[in-house]
Amino acid sequence: MRTSTLNYEVGRTGVDDLTPLKDNNWDKDFVAGVIDVKSTITESAEEVAERIREVLKVVPAERLGLSTDCGLINLPRMFGQSKLKALVAGRDIVRGELGG
Repeated sequence: MRTSTLNYEVGRTGVDDLTPLKDNNWDKDFVAGVIDVKSTITESAEEVAERIREVLKVVPAERLGLSTDCGLINLPRMFGQSKLKALVAGRDIVRGELGG
């Protein structure tokens, strides 16, 4: 079985682990977890946008999907909701910068 999409957490760890994708010409879809679910502190939209911008240095926008780091279900609902709102707001900032 071949991998067609890779999902990786960058919300907590950052994008440094993505260097092998760039170094090895990753040409498949990539889903970046840009929300840290191990913290109850909600990221600002700008923090999320910056994480997305960093991922875009490695993965082209047309192949990038966005998500949370694994484990969002373990957060109380009010934290999960605010983090998902930050994800959408950060995405919207970057989408506007990309002209979309």
